[in-house]
Amino acid sequence: MKLFKKLTDRQIEILKSKNLPTSWLKLSSIQKESITAIEEMLEYVEAKYNKKFCYNGYTRANAFFGDDEVLYTYAEGSDPATSTFSVERAKDGFKD
Repeated sequence: MKLFKKLTDRQIEILKSKNLPTSWLKLSSIQKESITAIEEMLEYVEAKYNKKFCYNGYTRANAFFGDDEVLYTYAEGSDPATSTFSVERAKDGFKD
């Protein structure tokens, strides 16, 4: 992992919404991994569907409990209550 990374505006907004530090250097290693993964997953769906997507939740993978890594997202302008769907990290990329 890089010693320092410039966060995107979207990453900063996500961190603010969770009352987390908005400086890369102040994030824990788990927080750095999570915000990086969230951005990767959002970029995946944006490239796939050619539209902007918004963050609506994230669950880190937990091998001990068998939990998968999942991002919850919705298309910009859509109702998050009815349009949220999941993106999961698969062995060969992502699936939604």
